Amino acid sequence: NSNLKLDFKGGEDTFFKAVCIIEKKDGTNEIKSISISGGQGIGFVENLENVDSVILIPVSQKKSTGFNSIESFNQFSFVATLTDEIINPVIEPEPSLASSFPNGSLIRAAGDYKVYIVNDGYKRWIQTPEIFGFYGHFKWASIIEVTPQEKDALKNSWMVRADGDYKVYEINADGTKHWLNMTPQKFTQTGHKWDMVYVINTRERDWYKTGVEVK
Repeated sequence: NSNLKLDFKGGEDTFFKAVCIIEKKDGTNEIKSISISGGQGIGFVENLENVDSVILIPVSQKKSTGFNSIESFNQFSFVATLTDEIINPVIEPEPSLASSFPNGSLIRAAGDYKVYIVNDGYKRWIQTPEIFGFYGHFKWASIIEVTPQEKDALKNSWMVRADGDYKVYEINADGTKHWLNMTPQKFTQTGHKWDMVYVINTRERDWYKTGVEVK
């Protein structure tokens, strides 16, 4: 058995990322992440014979604002087993530019008017100044000008969910939102990634016009 399987279980409203620090026998470290969303998440650590230790750090992704309020408890569990199972690439390397742009950074490429917010190696376009104004901590002076290459190296995110709302929406450039009305299993089976889902406030969610559901 050369691989370590990590099988997470939690409530339907559990949105966690487990940061996985892999300490190898050759002295190098590798950082990966496992999405734990919709009540489940599975990841693998490959070639366990070359690994000294694995450290898991759970990180809640339910909120992006309002951290002064009392937080509710969230519970989840995981089972670690040795397996020769074929690797399912649910566990992914952390994007290299995530460390260059801390979560919450506002960026704009030189010569481009579009402003993006960065989270875990993804960028989400803030479509209008009105939406920008929905977040009191956003400041125009805080926008970082980057090169087009730096902007393009960050993956695009077009999925959001309002704080306190389980519904995940796909946002289109025409200002419409489309509820991804599907099970967590189908969500991942159809190529969607929980890491791409940004948590927004209800004002922004309600700003978008409601479009057809995606099933």
